[in-house]
Amino acid sequence: MFDTTLLSTSTIAVKLVEEKKDFLTEEKVLLEETSLIKAKWSPVKQRTFIMGRIAAHNAVRTLGLEDIPILRGRYGIPIWGKGAVGSISHKDTIAVAIVGKSDVYQSVGIDIEERNFLLAKEEYSLFCNEEEIKSIEEGVLSGVVIFSRKEAILKALSTIDTNMYTLKDIDSIHFQETYSKLYLSCIYYKSYIVNICYVSK
Repeated sequence: MFDTTLLSTSTIAVKLVEEKKDFLTEEKVLLEETSLIKAKWSPVKQRTFIMGRIAAHNAVRTLGLEDIPILRGRYGIPIWGKGAVGSISHKDTIAVAIVGKSDVYQSVGIDIEERNFLLAKEEYSLFCNEEEIKSIEEGVLSGVVIFSRKEAILKALSTIDTNMYTLKDIDSIHFQETYSKLYLSCIYYKSYIVNICYVSK
C-alpha cells in the first residue's frame, strides 16, 4: 500500500491511498469498520472501501483530530468524529479522502476519476446543462471533469442541504451564484483527476 498527501493545511487534509501487492485487508481498518464490509461485495469493492477508510484515518490524524471508527449513516454517508467533516471517493485501485475541521467548514466533498476517460455526448447530456455541454464541445472542460466537479459538490451539499439534488441540478460552472461559500479545487495525480469541494462557515 502506498499513501500520499495531496493537500495539507492546519484546517484541511486530502490523503490518497493506492493498492500495492502486499496490501492487507481487514487488518488495516478498525474493528467496527470491518463489520461494514459486505460479503456480497466484489473483492475490488471490499478493497477500495478499506483503502477509503485508511485514507480518511490518515487525514484525520494529519489534522490532530480524534481518530475513531468511521461508520455509515443515512444513505451510506460516513459518520465523522467530533470536530471533523469529511468525504471519501475511490476507483478500482485507488482511494482519496478529504477531512476538514468543522469549526472552519460546514462540509466537504471529494471525487476521483480517470481524467482521460471519454464520455459520449449522449452520456454527458444526461448530467450537463447547456453551458456545460458547450464548454465540452469547445474543449474548455471534458465531460469527466464536469462529472467529477458535480460529484464533489453533490457530496458537500448532501450533508448541509435537505434538497435532493441530482447531477443535472448542479451547475459546475456558476455554483457560487447559488452557494457563495462553496469553493472547488482540482488536483491532478498520475492519470487521475481529484476534485475537492468545501463549504466554509
